[in-house]
Amino acid sequence: MKLRAKATQPHVNSRSFSRCRALELENLSPMKLSKPILTPKFLAVLTLVFNLAAPVLRAQNLNDRVMVEARAKSTSDFKSNKGTPVNTVTQNEKLEIEIRGKPQSPETRAGKWTIYGRDLTNNDIKVLDYGNFAIALVNGKQQLETTSVSITFTREHNVVTKKKKRSTINRVKAEGTKYFGYSVVVFSGKTVVGEVANPINIRKDAGE
Repeated sequence: MKLRAKATQPHVNSRSFSRCRALELENLSPMKLSKPILTPKFLAVLTLVFNLAAPVLRAQNLNDRVMVEARAKSTSDFKSNKGTPVNTVTQNEKLEIEIRGKPQSPETRAGKWTIYGRDLTNNDIKVLDYGNFAIALVNGKQQLETTSVSITFTREHNVVTKKKKRSTINRVKAEGTKYFGYSVVVFSGKTVVGEVANPINIRKDAGE
């Protein structure tokens, strides 16, 4: 009678097997790069370029910048409308502007002021008048006054008419243009280096 030998399996250390399997997976990973893209030498070159350029840009911007202040000066005249409780109003608007900053030689900056109105028939914001001016800072300061803009409007109101002991009320829509606001912008080339606006988004609302 022949005896069949019993097959035996080699003993494998589970910890060693786990470490080997982990190393295999790491070597097969598609995300592993043989060499990093942003090497310390490459980052050092980028930092050097930025540090050399940034002070020049910052200095140029600071020298160009100006502080702009403006105040609207308004006067109004009222004309009564017979048979109505409202008046026709005529507004006269102009701006007092003050610029502060560092003078340049030669001076290449320029400014633009704009006065806006609101059309009472459709509520559109539109430009009533505008003007350009040169920057001429004396001891870091410049003051100027714009021309005056005149506009007229009548608010919405009721008109009462009487015929043979009967009264009829008719609604009359508002008409004309009412002062809405202003903006003053200073440019260096095509770059805005100072501005003020009231309301703050009026240039956008007017489609500028």
